[in-house]
Amino acid sequence: MRLQPAWILLTLLIALLPLVKAEDGVELGMTREQVFRAFGRPPSRMENDDTHVLIYPHLRVTLTNGVVSTFTWLVPPEKRHAPIARPGTRPASTPSRPVPAAQSTPRSTPPVQPRPQVTTLPATTRSSSPATPLRPEVVAEKQPRKTRGAGFYVGLLALMIGGLTWLRLLAKRAPAGRRSTAWAFPQPERPTASARPADDFSAAVRRATETASASARDIDRLTPTLLRELEWKRFEELVCGYYNASGVKAECTCTGADGGVDVKLFRPGEAQPYGYVQCKSWFGRDAGVKLIRELFGVMTADQVAEGVFVTTSDFSDDAREFAVGKPLTLIDGTEFIRRFERLSLAAQREVLRHVTRGDYTTPTCVNCDVKMVLKNPDTGAFWGCPRYPRCHRTMKLRTA
Repeated sequence: MRLQPAWILLTLLIALLPLVKAEDGVELGMTREQVFRAFGRPPSRMENDDTHVLIYPHLRVTLTNGVVSTFTWLVPPEKRHAPIARPGTRPASTPSRPVPAAQSTPRSTPPVQPRPQVTTLPATTRSSSPATPLRPEVVAEKQPRKTRGAGFYVGLLALMIGGLTWLRLLAKRAPAGRRSTAWAFPQPERPTASARPADDFSAAVRRATETASASARDIDRLTPTLLRELEWKRFEELVCGYYNASGVKAECTCTGADGGVDVKLFRPGEAQPYGYVQCKSWFGRDAGVKLIRELFGVMTADQVAEGVFVTTSDFSDDAREFAVGKPLTLIDGTEFIRRFERLSLAAQREVLRHVTRGDYTTPTCVNCDVKMVLKNPDTGAFWGCPRYPRCHRTMKLRTA
């Protein structure tokens, strides 16, 4: 939202109105300092513990606990702001008359000090404590300070509005090449036709994948190409669906930390699994012995009898040697396709229809269980979680 200069200046005017009002007159609720700023210090005043009376030639102000409680004007309204002659003073322009010698005061006689003006507070303004008497105080006379009225501030604001409007007109009439943005409000940048967000490329890939998956739902057999296109989560669902179609109860732990176990196998009527299945959707590299040892360690810790490791690629020689003589079954991509083809055609179609629903090629974030987006920075494309920066999970693109 842009703030126009008129709104800014109107806000300043509203903020200055209390100041102008305080300088032009007196009102209830003003503090003693505000009264002093408006009229100066009074010629005389009287004070008590909680009551102060400020006596001006044209005004009498009563303050209770430092705040104006009552005030009384002593002159008509038309003379309240005019200079008022104070008793015992003469205009500066009137020459002083010579005093006769007989009436002059001898030099040896000290000058007569004027008596202080003492005024008794009315009964309504006296303190409730009768033990504390009022203390009259005499203050030297002082002319009230001249203050600027409301017209000064209104004129100043009008001058500011006129100046800003003139500068805005100059900025608009200037040529496009020489136009300055110093006095113009910043405009939001508009994306050009050539600028394309990084997510548009990912959306185009997803639309193409969904279009291709529409024709893949009618497939009735598992091929190496389809196995390569499946993302890691759909591959785990494929393995879990294979065991369920084979008559073994299987549960998939496809989201979050799985502890090295992707599918759990159960016997009928048993709550504890008898087998663990680990899945790796890899291409271009073999599963090493480290992964097989981790699976065997989890089996031993949980006292699980059987372990199965399924991968879309192959196993290294060390991994196969480690599995010899242990309750471990290693299934590579070719062996898994061979076993999957042993199912009935109806079971194969049902499992494949489930794993190829929607977008089955875009990988899923392991932490958030949402489809990742394709990022295209200068260092190279990769898959990233759409909930960044809350989630920093990334995944490399398949090159083989």
